[in-house]
Amino acid sequence: QVSWPTNAVGIRYAGITINGSTYWNDTLTPSSANAVVNHAHIKKNLAAGDLIRCYVHQTSGGNLAITGAAAATSFSVVKLW
Repeated sequence: QVSWPTNAVGIRYAGITINGSTYWNDTLTPSSANAVVNHAHIKKNLAAGDLIRCYVHQTSGGNLAITGAAAATSFSVVKLW
């Protein structure tokens, strides 16, 4: 989950890659000057050595940092048996 501060310009992307392949991609276009949240999630069998990466990108035309408040932006992995 990635929280972005208020900005109505551009597009916000969040995604997950495993070993270089994209498995989930979430794209938002803010329609007003409200903060937005991207969600990216998958269920996937992993093997030892798999590389999981989260990525974010925005196209507002200026600096726009993600919101780092508690639980606003997070990444987690859960092992299911």
